[in-house]
Amino acid sequence: HAACCGILQKQFDFKATWARNTFSPGDTVDITIKLALISGRGTCTLRMVSVKLVRELILMVDDQMFRTVDPIEKAKFKIEGALLSGEIDLELCTSAALTIPANLEQKCSATSSSIDCRYFLVFEVDFRWYKSVLLASELLINPV
Repeated sequence: HAACCGILQKQFDFKATWARNTFSPGDTVDITIKLALISGRGTCTLRMVSVKLVRELILMVDDQMFRTVDPIEKAKFKIEGALLSGEIDLELCTSAALTIPANLEQKCSATSSSIDCRYFLVFEVDFRWYKSVLLASELLINPV
């Protein structure tokens, strides 16, 4: 669950689903998003939901860790409407496709055990009158 932060605290249920969790470069990830308000008073009016594919590289050198996070690809979901308190079954749904670039760099498939590479889908839920909320989920991508 994530929080819709404003004058009053609201809790909403965020679900993002896709068919599988392991992909290859060039594949398309078809994502479905569902949002529902589960507690709080008033409404949450949505502006946009976006998703970014990001790569996290962790390099260990002499017991020191160096970490970088690079955005690779981005898709936007258009959502119109408001989540209303007291409406138990009301959900806002949308879907979009994000294509994993076919030319991902080879540094993630390095043979050195000191480099760890992970990919994440990072979702940003942008509310009209509230701060946006970030949520992340790991995605497995086969090396080229």
